[in-house]
Amino acid sequence: VILIKGAGEAFSAGGDVVAMQEKSGMFAGDSHELRARYQHGIQRIPKCFEDLSKPVIAIVNGPAVGAGCDLAMMCDLRIG
Repeated sequence: VILIKGAGEAFSAGGDVVAMQEKSGMFAGDSHELRARYQHGIQRIPKCFEDLSKPVIAIVNGPAVGAGCDLAMMCDLRIG
């Protein structure tokens, strides 16, 4: 089994909303660049989860916001 737990008071605060608004960092570039970055970057996480042979348990120890909620939902079991 694989356990995932946030460090601190939140499970996951999600993506960097300031970078999204400023279109900086991984959110910089035109729509084609963003799409490629998502397909070959962040989308590797759910693909990896799908290939795992072990169950994944999310220990949701606080807020799971945005992409953090997605991460919790990708797990086989969530414990709050």
